[in-house]
Amino acid sequence: MTQSNNNSVNFWTSLPGIITAFTSLVVALGGGLTYFFKTPIPSGSYQGTCISSSLKGNTLSAECKDSNGQYQKTSYKNFKDCSNDLTNNNGTLECR
Repeated sequence: MTQSNNNSVNFWTSLPGIITAFTSLVVALGGGLTYFFKTPIPSGSYQGTCISSSLKGNTLSAECKDSNGQYQKTSYKNFKDCSNDLTNNNGTLECR
């Protein structure tokens, strides 16, 4: 008896769909994992007078009030090296 090789044909015809599904899964998980492992905004007294805090790499950026009540764009590099309080000093992020 001769068997036809339909399994091989089915695999090759369904391969594009399998690749698309796998790619979609990787993209979906990648976005979720990025969110899950995202570094949280560090705590500190600056949060009472600063808004729009964000992280890019090891740099904390925010808009902090100065002595005139105006918001100033400021950033603090290597925020993880600050073992004390991250503060707002007249519109500038500092480690004290």
